[in-house]
Amino acid sequence: LLRCVPELMKGLWLYEHSAPSRDPAENLVAASKLLFEEMGASRASVHPYTMINQLRQAVPQFAQMGTNRVPMQQDSEECLSALLQGLGSKLLERDGQSAV
Repeated sequence: LLRCVPELMKGLWLYEHSAPSRDPAENLVAASKLLFEEMGASRASVHPYTMINQLRQAVPQFAQMGTNRVPMQQDSEECLSALLQGLGSKLLERDGQSAV
C-alpha cells in the first residue's frame, strides 16, 4: 500500500543515513528504506524484522509484551499513524515540506 505513494517512495530513495542514530525516528526511516529496497529487488518474501524493531524503538507502545512474553495486539490504524508520523518527521521535500 505504501509503495503506491510516490512522495513517500521519492523521500525514501533520497534519504541518506549512514549509521545507526540515537534518534529512533531516523532509524525507523532507514529501516523502512531498506525494507522497500529489499521488496523492490526481489519477488521473494522479505522479513520486516528490522523495520518492526525500529518501530518498537520509536513508539514504545508497540513493544509492549503480554503474557508469556508475546507481543500485545495493537490497533492497525495507530500503527500506520505512528509509522507515517515517524517517516514524515524525517522525510522532507526540497522545499522543506514533509514528503509524507
